[in-house]
Amino acid sequence: MSAYQLTHFKIKLPSDPAEAVDRTLRVLSVAEQASGKPPRFTLDGNEAFATAAQFIDMWRDCLSNSRFAAALQRGLIAVEQPLHRDVALCEATRDELRTWADAPPLIIDESDAELTSLPIALDRGYVGTSHKNCKGVIKGLVQLASIQRFRAAGMECVLSAEDLGNVGPVALLQDLAVVSALGIPHVERNGHHYFAGLSAFPQAEQQRVLRHHADLYEASSLGFATLRIRNGLLELHSVNSAPFGVEEIPDLELFEVWAL
Repeated sequence: MSAYQLTHFKIKLPSDPAEAVDRTLRVLSVAEQASGKPPRFTLDGNEAFATAAQFIDMWRDCLSNSRFAAALQRGLIAVEQPLHRDVALCEATRDELRTWADAPPLIIDESDAELTSLPIALDRGYVGTSHKNCKGVIKGLVQLASIQRFRAAGMECVLSAEDLGNVGPVALLQDLAVVSALGIPHVERNGHHYFAGLSAFPQAEQQRVLRHHADLYEASSLGFATLRIRNGLLELHSVNSAPFGVEEIPDLELFEVWAL
């Protein structure tokens, strides 16, 4: 956090109220100490609740903690998929969410399986969804169009983004290109944090990426190419200038052939 000066976070939300409050506040405290300012964040419910009523009761218990409530006011973007996909978009959920006066902004993720999922979710009481390239690039564009239509009608909507385990030299760049095209200002970068940059790739390939995307990648202190993050931001000029985000396709002759 200190090295990258990160400003946005995705925090897993336990189903137990006491645990949820304690964990969230501890994570936010560490994040604020590292950056010097209150972070923006999403809370990921990971389908932990079987009914909307269960989640509503848990959330109200959490709000009884004044520090938790204040932290939400300062930085909460949305709560992602608190309900299991089997019930997240059902009629009973609609009745609960549409009558919940002080509900936090709720978005779907695992329930976002079809082109019709987002419009249904917006009708049920959610305010948006999370884009992933694996859900479909064209689908992401369709969702943006739906979001813009509802925003034009006065509804506050959220389109967030995440990348699962994408890494360069192709997938991560293409993911960033789509996120940029969709106008989403922040994105969950699992691949960067779980893998050591491009260290798994041949040196020649790493040097090619450093040459063509010097604004996005840099050589780490250990010698491998890694994302260049400054003040929590990624520079995407080379990505947005390249066809489909990648300036030059990797030379596959450099890769080992693994027999199956």
